[in-house]
Amino acid sequence: MLFFGVLYHQRNPLLALEHVSRLARECAVIETHYLKSETRPVLRFYPGNSLNQDPTNYWGPSLSCLEMMLQEVGFRSVKLVDTWSSDDDRATLTAYK
Repeated sequence: MLFFGVLYHQRNPLLALEHVSRLARECAVIETHYLKSETRPVLRFYPGNSLNQDPTNYWGPSLSCLEMMLQEVGFRSVKLVDTWSSDDDRATLTAYK
């Protein structure tokens, strides 16, 4: 299952990942904005249009937070595929059932 550019737009990101976990048979590939400067498990809220002037951007997880969230919803292992910067910091991860 592919879940690209969606997580940070969700009002309830953990609930969204629960849906992803239920739909994924073997794995899910997640691409999202992430907090590059944060190593602790943190989920930052962006009110209004404070992330890239887009009022539909709500959340930014650190990589450790995203890994823990994916494990919490039922993925047994998570692998970081890549990170990069464009207008913001992006990451792609693969989560396995």
